[in-house]
Order: sequence, then structure tokens, then C-alpha cells
Amino acid sequence: MQKDDTNTIKNIIISGGGIAGIAFYGALKHLATRDVWNVDNIEHIYATSIGTVIAVMIALQYDWEELDDFILIRPWHRVFKFDLTSILNAIENRGVFNNNIMKEIFKPLLLGKDMDIDITMNEFYDKTGIHCHFICMDLNSMTHLSISHETHPEWKLIDAIYCSCALPICFSPYIYQNSYLCDGGFIANYPVDICLQDNCDASKTLGIGFGQTEQKDHHDDEKNVNTDFNLFDYVLTLLMNLIRTVNVRKNNNSLCKEVLFDPTNPAFHNIYDTMNSKDTRRQLMDIGTERAIDMCLLHSSIESID
Repeated sequence: MQKDDTNTIKNIIISGGGIAGIAFYGALKHLATRDVWNVDNIEHIYATSIGTVIAVMIALQYDWEELDDFILIRPWHRVFKFDLTSILNAIENRGVFNNNIMKEIFKPLLLGKDMDIDITMNEFYDKTGIHCHFICMDLNSMTHLSISHETHPEWKLIDAIYCSCALPICFSPYIYQNSYLCDGGFIANYPVDICLQDNCDASKTLGIGFGQTEQKDHHDDEKNVNTDFNLFDYVLTLLMNLIRTVNVRKNNNSLCKEVLFDPTNPAFHNIYDTMNSKDTRRQLMDIGTERAIDMCLLHSSIESID
């Protein structure tokens, strides 16, 4: 528990990033165990795509060991079943997966805290005391929509998560007010600006995820093309690269504490192994831990200089 309220983290930002979300989780876990932040102090969480999944896991206040088991031990390849039938159904349904996938993911977590799978955003806030802001994109207007218990109190929590995670082709879009809602990563993958525009104190804000300030030259990577990609890997990598490209930050002057990851890391593109291998998921978690350690060492060095 932090003793000096001026340094207490009260807001968390979690970006989208697909399977890199496991690394984001690893970073958050390490920083919590180092008392950089404490869930009891958290007032707001701004999250996009996979970040919304992590946000709910945090808000439910499970022990870290229980969350580790949920991520590492659960047979995710049985949850995300990808076969010829699902591909054919995707043509008619505008996506491989629908909202039922979110219900399957969160059912054990919500029931474990005596919450209904159809809990609303307002009810979830009443239970947790945390303002969750989930970012999605309105396809018609190409603008972001922030879903919270204040803006959409009667929305089901599961629907809000799904909208923010609805990566085209992989997930069917969500129809709302004569428009399609889909993955918020296309417009605000790392919603730091949205958080600060809502008057959150930057000095009390922790950001985790992808936050590139410049494009990386990929010419050197061409000689290391992964020929083992399946169709799902290929489509997800294509879309994640697009999201990365349109979300390059104009500057690196954020006043928030941040743990940022390189989205070009090959470990963040191996979808198949991540779904099928506990060891691969553990490696992603370790990447997050190591990045968080680097952040702690950096801030310690800066403080010693000051």
C-alpha cells in the first residue's frame, strides 16, 4: 500500500494487442507485487480490445495465483475453435466468432464472484467500485465510443467487452443504433488521450501496452518470414499491423507512468502456439514481467539522480 497519496496510482490504461495482452497482464501483476499500484486505490480503468479482458480480471479482485491459473491452465484451443465450419459460417455471420465466445471466457470468472453472466455495466460498477471505460469504434462515423456505467448503464458487461474486442473477420460486428461497433484499436488502441481528456490526473495514471512513437523499419525482418502461419495467424497479424500503423503516437511526452511494448516482437504474433501451449503463454507473461522490471529500474535510476 502506498503511503504518499501524491504518488498513488488511481487510473490504469490498458491497450489492445491480441495475445500480447498476456504480457500486459504479466507487467501489471509484477508492478502490483512491487506496490507500484494497488487495486484498492483504482478508480478508473480505460481499456481497448484485449485490455478490456484484463480490466475485468483486475476489477474482480482475484488473487494473482488464481488469475495465473485461469490464463495458463485453461485449454484455450477448446474455447477458440477454428475449423472449416467456423470459416464457412463466418461468411454469413460476418465473423468467425460471436458474442457467445465472451460468455464462455468470462462465465467462470463472474460466477466465481457470485455475479450473473448478464450483469450490466452499472451493476458491475456497484459491485467493484471501479469506473470501467471500454473503447470501441463506430464503423459508420469512424469515431471512438467509450462505454461505461455512466454512458451505457444498462448494457451488459459482456456486450461492452465484446464490442471493444470485435476485430473484423475474427469477430462479428455488434449492431447498435443502425451502425456496426467493432474493435476500438482502429481508432484508439492506447486510450491515453481519452483518459486525460476525462480529467484523470496523469501523475496518478499507469499505462500498459503498445504505445509506439515512430514506425519501425521492417526490411531487416523480411529474411525471417514465419512460414508456419495458418490462416488465423495471417489474418490477425495483418489486422494487428494495421492497428499498429494507424495508432503511432505523435509524441512521447506522456506524463503517465508507462510500461510500453514493441508490437513487432515475434512473440506477439504466434497465435496458434499461444492458444495451444501453456509454456508459450508463460513466456508471454515473463516478457511482461521483464518489461515491468525494466520500468522499475528506470524510475529508480531517475529518482536517485533527482
